[in-house]
Amino acid sequence: MSAGASGRLARLAVCRAFAAARAEARVAETEHGVSLVAARDLPRNSRVVSTPFVSWAMRSAAFALANGPSEFLAAFGERTTRETVALAMSLLNERRNGESDAYARTLPDSFHFTDVCLNETRVDALFRGTETAARMKSRGAFIRSLADATRLPVEDVSWAIGAVSSHAMKNDVVPYALVPGCDLLDHSSAANCDVRRDAGSSPEIYCATTRDVVAGEKLTISYGSSLNNDRAFRMYGFASPELYANDSRGVDIDGFATRFRGVHPSAPNDAFERSVRELENHRQKALDAWTADAETFSRRVVDDACAETLRRGQAEIIDAYVSALR
Repeated sequence: MSAGASGRLARLAVCRAFAAARAEARVAETEHGVSLVAARDLPRNSRVVSTPFVSWAMRSAAFALANGPSEFLAAFGERTTRETVALAMSLLNERRNGESDAYARTLPDSFHFTDVCLNETRVDALFRGTETAARMKSRGAFIRSLADATRLPVEDVSWAIGAVSSHAMKNDVVPYALVPGCDLLDHSSAANCDVRRDAGSSPEIYCATTRDVVAGEKLTISYGSSLNNDRAFRMYGFASPELYANDSRGVDIDGFATRFRGVHPSAPNDAFERSVRELENHRQKALDAWTADAETFSRRVVDDACAETLRRGQAEIIDAYVSALR
């Protein structure tokens, strides 16, 4: 998760301020932000970071909905959208109140992967040919309309949506909330920690090791087993070769629509083989389509390292399709 210099320095305090930092973990700075590493050798089931009930419950979508402008929020029919808007507005209010120790002030000053969506020309330059392009344009339109409806600066709304999309958790353990401290753990497909919750009416949420971890090893959780680079970039602001196996592209040939999944030269798997078998007698047409796509797909180098990884991966996936279909 990228952050400017001030954002990195502020986030160094997040464990002290919100997550009851433990001796088992320490904060490490990287060029893209901060993360947690093991402070010593840790056995399985070691609790590495904990978030008290009040810190996450008051930053939950349920709390934001209950305390937000009900008539305004009711206009957003889809529940997840309504919860996202409520949570974003609540977080923005926390940021604008100006408390020096507020969680909102520990977050990055801006989110490039969200800000870029407000410029369709930039979206086209960076992401043409990927799922991300259409999704980013749609998000840009949503942010602008939300800014108009709330009469808030579009930069503030962009920040709030970026903060929620990249930091909020929603799973069987966390009922859609911002969880200070636990949000320091980056994604890994081979995560060494998971997110858990204590029992009781006022439970802590915490991250614990799922195996033995050595001192200095990065502490990670999974953001989802099906996470691919398109979603990782537009939601969290990163892309990784580790996710190539989940990437996919669609094709429509003479009314025959299919989606190639899980293809990359470094990550062969059964998902792609099934995609190829589904083509049956359309293999040559698919080959022609992918060859043309490979010739027109832009491979220009971009400034953002994550976007560059995303685009490089997409180009390599096209090459893999063409090679396999031959």
